[in-house]
Amino acid sequence: MRFLLTMNMANSRGDPVHQMIADHSSESLDQFCKTINREEFIVVRTWYKRKHPYTKEVEWEDRGDAILNTHHIGKVAEYIDFDTPENNYDEPQGRTQFSRQYTQGPRGPIRPGRYGV
Repeated sequence: MRFLLTMNMANSRGDPVHQMIADHSSESLDQFCKTINREEFIVVRTWYKRKHPYTKEVEWEDRGDAILNTHHIGKVAEYIDFDTPENNYDEPQGRTQFSRQYTQGPRGPIRPGRYGV
Protein backbone atom coordinates (compact mmCIF):
# COMPACT_ATOMS: atom_id res chain seq x y z
CA MET A 1 0.00 0.00 0.00
CA ARG A 2 1.25 3.52 -0.76
CA PHE A 3 1.45 6.08 2.05
CA LEU A 4 2.19 9.79 2.35
CA LEU A 5 4.48 10.27 5.34
CA THR A 6 5.19 13.58 7.05
CA MET A 7 8.57 13.32 8.72
CA ASN A 8 9.59 15.45 11.72
CA MET A 9 13.14 15.92 10.48
CA ALA A 10 14.84 18.41 8.21
CA ASN A 11 14.87 17.91 4.46
CA SER A 12 17.78 18.55 2.11
CA ARG A 13 16.90 22.27 1.87
CA GLY A 14 16.84 22.69 5.65
CA ASP A 15 13.05 22.86 6.08
CA PRO A 16 12.07 21.44 9.51
CA VAL A 17 9.68 18.78 8.11
CA HIS A 18 9.27 17.01 4.82
CA GLN A 19 6.93 14.58 3.15
CA MET A 20 7.74 11.36 1.39
CA ILE A 21 5.74 8.83 -0.59
CA ALA A 22 6.45 5.22 0.33
CA ASP A 23 5.15 1.74 -0.34
CA HIS A 24 4.94 -0.78 2.47
CA SER A 25 3.62 -4.32 2.62
CA SER A 26 0.83 -3.25 5.01
CA GLU A 27 -2.66 -3.77 3.61
CA SER A 28 -4.33 -0.92 5.52
CA LEU A 29 -3.60 2.25 7.44
CA ASP A 30 -4.46 0.44 10.68
CA GLN A 31 -1.97 -2.35 9.94
CA PHE A 32 0.72 0.22 9.08
CA CYS A 33 0.02 1.99 12.38
CA LYS A 34 0.57 -1.25 14.28
CA THR A 35 3.81 -1.86 12.38
CA ILE A 36 5.31 1.56 13.09
CA ASN A 37 4.32 1.29 16.76
CA ARG A 38 5.94 -2.13 17.04
CA GLU A 39 9.16 -1.51 15.08
CA GLU A 40 11.82 1.17 15.55
CA PHE A 41 12.99 0.87 11.92
CA ILE A 42 11.06 -0.34 8.87
CA VAL A 43 11.96 -0.85 5.22
CA VAL A 44 9.88 1.07 2.69
CA ARG A 45 10.09 1.57 -1.09
CA THR A 46 10.40 5.30 -1.79
CA TRP A 47 8.90 7.11 -4.79
CA TYR A 48 9.31 10.60 -6.19
CA LYS A 49 6.77 12.26 -8.42
CA ARG A 50 8.14 14.67 -11.00
CA LYS A 51 6.99 16.41 -14.15
CA HIS A 52 8.98 15.51 -17.25
CA PRO A 53 10.84 18.67 -18.33
CA TYR A 54 9.75 18.42 -21.99
CA THR A 55 6.42 16.60 -22.05
CA LYS A 56 5.19 18.01 -18.69
CA GLU A 57 3.64 14.62 -17.95
CA VAL A 58 3.73 13.33 -14.38
CA GLU A 59 6.25 10.53 -13.93
CA TRP A 60 6.98 8.29 -10.97
CA GLU A 61 10.61 7.60 -10.13
CA ASP A 62 11.39 4.53 -8.04
CA ARG A 63 14.17 5.46 -5.62
CA GLY A 64 14.49 1.97 -4.17
CA ASP A 65 14.27 0.74 -0.61
CA ALA A 66 15.03 2.90 2.41
CA ILE A 67 15.25 2.20 6.12
CA LEU A 68 12.95 4.54 7.99
CA ASN A 69 13.25 5.50 11.67
CA THR A 70 9.65 5.38 12.89
CA HIS A 71 10.36 7.84 15.72
CA HIS A 72 10.52 10.67 13.15
CA ILE A 73 7.10 9.99 11.61
CA GLY A 74 4.67 12.78 12.47
CA LYS A 75 1.70 11.91 10.29
CA VAL A 76 0.67 9.14 7.88
CA ALA A 77 -2.13 9.07 5.32
CA GLU A 78 -3.02 6.72 2.52
CA TYR A 79 -1.57 8.27 -0.63
CA ILE A 80 -4.20 9.34 -3.14
CA ASP A 81 -2.88 10.71 -6.42
CA PHE A 82 -5.17 13.62 -7.31
CA ASP A 83 -3.29 14.20 -10.57
CA THR A 84 -4.63 11.02 -12.17
CA PRO A 85 -8.07 10.95 -13.85
CA GLU A 86 -9.39 8.03 -11.81
CA ASN A 87 -9.00 10.07 -8.62
CA ASN A 88 -10.74 13.26 -9.77
CA TYR A 89 -13.39 13.81 -7.16
CA ASP A 90 -15.79 15.20 -9.77
CA GLU A 91 -17.85 12.03 -9.89
CA PRO A 92 -21.58 12.29 -9.10
CA GLN A 93 -21.30 10.02 -6.04
CA GLY A 94 -21.58 12.84 -3.55
CA ARG A 95 -17.89 13.63 -3.49
CA THR A 96 -16.61 17.18 -3.67
CA GLN A 97 -13.88 18.47 -5.92
CA PHE A 98 -10.38 18.58 -4.46
CA SER A 99 -8.74 21.99 -4.30
CA ARG A 100 -5.29 23.00 -3.13
CA GLN A 101 -4.83 25.97 -0.84
CA TYR A 102 -1.54 27.64 -0.12
CA THR A 103 -0.56 30.01 2.66
CA GLN A 104 1.70 32.96 2.05
CA GLY A 105 4.65 33.93 4.17
CA PRO A 106 6.32 32.23 7.13
CA ARG A 107 4.45 31.31 10.24
CA GLY A 108 5.40 33.12 13.44
CA PRO A 109 6.77 31.38 16.52
CA ILE A 110 4.43 28.95 18.25
CA ARG A 111 5.02 30.46 21.71
CA PRO A 112 6.34 33.99 21.14
CA GLY A 113 8.05 35.89 23.92
CA ARG A 114 9.11 33.02 26.14
CA TYR A 115 12.80 32.97 25.22
CA GLY A 116 13.09 36.38 23.62
CA VAL A 117 11.90 35.09 20.25
